[in-house]
Amino acid sequence: MQLSGPLIRISHGLPCDVALEEQYGPAPGWRLVEQVVIEMLVHGWDLATATGRSTDLAPDVAEATLPSVRAIYGDLPRTPGGSFAPAQEVPEGASAADRLAAYLGRTVRRGPR
Repeated sequence: MQLSGPLIRISHGLPCDVALEEQYGPAPGWRLVEQVVIEMLVHGWDLATATGRSTDLAPDVAEATLPSVRAIYGDLPRTPGGSFAPAQEVPEGASAADRLAAYLGRTVRRGPR
């Protein structure tokens, strides 16, 4: 992911050139920043949906995160009931957070929120 704006401020000073040991293998430190941002966006989207709030969360950050989500999760198995369900379609004009959620298997409703 190309870090910009808020993500640069988040990652400033982190040991981004240090390899982290994760369950999926070693990863650069900046991957930790990506994972935290993705988790916050997707589970924030879940909460917004469950409570009937707007799912247009952090539009610039969500848009900047989409390529990383596709790169990280694109080759992982996707099964109903699994960690990630198959990608879902989104309505025309869907927000970046809606597109991110749909890519990870969430159902995005049509209409205003």
